[in-house]
Amino acid sequence: MMNQLSSFLLLLALLHLCNITSKTSSQSSPSGASDVPSVLKKSGKFATFIGLLKSTQMDKPINSQLQKPTGQGFTIFAPTNTSFSDLKTSTLNSFTDEQKIKLAQFHIIPTYLAVSQFQTVSNPVRTEAGNDAVGFPLNVVSNGTQVNITIGLVYTTMDSTVYSEGQLAVYEIPDVLLGDWSFSTSSSTS
Repeated sequence: MMNQLSSFLLLLALLHLCNITSKTSSQSSPSGASDVPSVLKKSGKFATFIGLLKSTQMDKPINSQLQKPTGQGFTIFAPTNTSFSDLKTSTLNSFTDEQKIKLAQFHIIPTYLAVSQFQTVSNPVRTEAGNDAVGFPLNVVSNGTQVNITIGLVYTTMDSTVYSEGQLAVYEIPDVLLGDWSFSTSSSTS
């Protein structure tokens, strides 16, 4: 009798565990990542960029899109805390709210791109800031082993893959992508 009761309790516990696991996996997002700041936070290198995404509320539409089973996904070039520290003192603080939004948008491509896809991407690459080749000319060149990113004022490389799964790719870059637009007044960026 004791053996049967033990078997029954073990079976009950196993069924309960399977039910919990099933609920957890069905609640995750289709892309695997549903919160960009959480993905960035894991590495500990992107606090300033996370702050920029949150203060401009750019994290919300991205997270919302990542919850949907279909979509083109996103590629994010994430500047490190050091890259923001390397800017001229108070550069980010001197930006208007509109310029901060453009700065955040300029680091986001509204399409998922795996590293291998950078070899065939058409330049200039469209970002969330727009596809204006004059105001927002982001060019990406890859030779298969290294990805180079150029804009009017910045030439940088993609250092590493922070996250790449489903509809989201996040790549670490050592420089903040500042374009000519970042030094103009807010009325001329419209």
